[in-house]
Amino acid sequence: MLRAALASVTLLLVDAWAALAQDTKPAPPIPESKPPTASPPVQDVSLSWLWFVLAAVLLVAAIYFVMQRRRPPTRR
Repeated sequence: MLRAALASVTLLLVDAWAALAQDTKPAPPIPESKPPTASPPVQDVSLSWLWFVLAAVLLVAAIYFVMQRRRPPTRR
């Protein structure tokens, strides 16, 4: 069993090494139409990820408070 696990891990690492060592094409050059430090205009900034994070935090907080209310009181 241990030999099979060792062989499979070795094969996985060799395949991962071969996949990472493949020749890739370089990225195309970035056009110099804007200075490199220019920020995008306000209307181009997407804040949908912020709403997702806020909803996830509120959901986790709600689950935590519900579970705290359902927990039996501790004995002292």
